Amino acid sequence: PNHDVKKAVVLALGEIGEKSAIPIVKEFLNDPNWDVRAAAAQSLGKLRDLTSKSLLEDLARTDSDNIVRQSAEFALEHLIEK
Repeated sequence: PNHDVKKAVVLALGEIGEKSAIPIVKEFLNDPNWDVRAAAAQSLGKLRDLTSKSLLEDLARTDSDNIVRQSAEFALEHLIEK
């Protein structure tokens, strides 16, 4: 599928809180398209998936795209909110 479709699906999974999709969403953190990686990071934050913390920390430090790094930081903030 094209990246717009992947992005829409990943964001929808985060919005509806579909925790069973977490493993699939994690896979999109490695997508070649920055927009899809950013969406995956945001969704993991909305899903409050603590098992993704180290992946998101790595993404926040090392991704080549600034928006992806910011999205990972956003997700990390959501992980620690109550």
